[in-house]
Amino acid sequence: MITKFEKYQLITEDPDYISIDDNNYYRATSQNARPFGLDEKTNKLIIGMPGTYHYNNDIDIELSEIDKPLNEAIFCGRIWVKDKILTFWIFPEIDLFKTIIKKLETQLNIKIFNNNWRMEILKYDNDEIHIGERSDGWRATNTIIPIEDYIGSLDVPEEQKLWHLMNAEEKRIAKLKGKAPDFKGWGSDLTAWDSRRPLPYRQAIYQENKN
Repeated sequence: MITKFEKYQLITEDPDYISIDDNNYYRATSQNARPFGLDEKTNKLIIGMPGTYHYNNDIDIELSEIDKPLNEAIFCGRIWVKDKILTFWIFPEIDLFKTIIKKLETQLNIKIFNNNWRMEILKYDNDEIHIGERSDGWRATNTIIPIEDYIGSLDVPEEQKLWHLMNAEEKRIAKLKGKAPDFKGWGSDLTAWDSRRPLPYRQAIYQENKN
């Protein structure tokens, strides 16, 4: 599997330029754009200066978690902060995607999930989103989607997160004391997955309550 940008840049430069239509496009050289990637050994986020390429190695020391060359990073991408759009050279698996987005939110002091952000992805004819190297997705089409569509929304109310961490007995006691969170679908464990939530989220909640 190709993971380093320095090996991958010869295959495609697509993420350096995103075109939505003839009047809406985003370039890597925009002062609104920043390259980023993960350090392979520490999994820490490296963020480049605005308008630069990964091979420039112009690192923003104040925003990066570690001072390492960007051309040695893995799972590189680019984020257009003001335009609320991002992309990757290699599309990460779900758990790694969550990690990268949370790191970007923390280091750039921004809110990405559930805040009208979009991302450029590759999608197949059956609407399946491509994950992995771009070279493996040659039958897929470049498109722009809400970032939540990549994995489902992660931004849920804090009380809802705490409720998920409680075991069945703790939930039972909380209900008896009238301290169960007040949101649709949690009146009983049997109705715990809310059809309005994204499918991955509902599946996780359903499995949790089965257990």
